[in-house]
Amino acid sequence: MVLFSDDTTDLNIRDNDGMTFLHELTSKGYYGILDEVVASPRKSDVNINLGDCCNRTALHWAAIRDYGGLASKLIAGLGASLTAEDDNGETALHTAASNSHEGTLREFTAYVRVKSERDGINLDVLDRKNNQGNTALHLASRSANVLTVEELVKAGANVTIQNNKGRTALRMAVSSRREWISMALLKDDRLKEDHQSNAILLLQSTTTFKDDSTLRDKLIHWAVERGYADVMKELLSQCGDAVLGRLKSGTSEFVDTLDTALQQGYDELVSVLVDYYIAAKKQVGPRDEEPTALHLAVRSEKEH
Repeated sequence: MVLFSDDTTDLNIRDNDGMTFLHELTSKGYYGILDEVVASPRKSDVNINLGDCCNRTALHWAAIRDYGGLASKLIAGLGASLTAEDDNGETALHTAASNSHEGTLREFTAYVRVKSERDGINLDVLDRKNNQGNTALHLASRSANVLTVEELVKAGANVTIQNNKGRTALRMAVSSRREWISMALLKDDRLKEDHQSNAILLLQSTTTFKDDSTLRDKLIHWAVERGYADVMKELLSQCGDAVLGRLKSGTSEFVDTLDTALQQGYDELVSVLVDYYIAAKKQVGPRDEEPTALHLAVRSEKEH
C-alpha cells in the first residue's frame, strides 16, 4: 500500500470527526488493508488506541459494526486495548453488549479467558463500569439477545454489581421486560436474595407468561425447584389453570420436581398449590390414572 511506502507519512492524522485512517478502514470492514497494516514495519507508528471525537478507538468501531474478525486482528496484531474507554466511560465490550453483537462479544470474552487462564493476567474488563455505573452485563440485559447475556455470565461477569441507581443487571432486564434474559439471570444463585422480588415484579409488568407456554413452563419449573411460594402465588393469580394443568400432568417433568419439593419440605409452596386447587374446586383427575404428587397432596389436605 502506498501509505506505508513513505516513512514520513503521519499515520495518526485525524479528520474533522477525529477519525484516523485506522478508524476508517475498521468502520468500513477493510480486512485486507488491516492485514497490510499488521504486516508493515511501520505498524509501531500507528497509535492503535487513539480515540475519535468521542474517544472511540478503532476497536470500538469494530464492536459498533460487529466485525469480530477485525476486532481480533486489532487486538492480536496491533495490541488494541480492551480497557480503552470512550467519553461515556465505555469499553468496546460495553459497545458490543449494548448492540447485541454476540459474535464480536465472543471474540472479546475468548481473549479475556485466554489471558486469564494461559497468562494469569486479569484484564479487568468484564466488570468495568461506564459513567452510569453500568457493566457490559447491565447493557446486555436491556438488549434483545439472551445469548450475549449468557456469554458474559459464562465468561465470569459479576451478576451482583449495582449501577449508580442501585440496579443489578437482573433488575434492568426485569424493568425492560426482557423475559428470556430475566429467566437466564434468575438461574444464577448469586442473586438468590433478590430472586422472588424480581420474578414477581416481572410477572406483574408483562403478560407474556400468559401467552408463552414455553416461558411459563420455565418459570414454573424454576419456582417449584426452589420452593418459591410467593412466585407461585403470583403465577396462579395470573394463569392458574395453565400452571396447575402443567403440574398435574402425569407425564410432566414438573411432577418429578414437585415430588422433590415435597421431600425437601417446601410446605408453603405445596400449601399454596393445594389451597388454590381446593378454592377453585378443581378436579383431581381421572380415577384410573396413577396419582401424581399434586393429587396426593390435595387428598392429604382434604383428609385433614
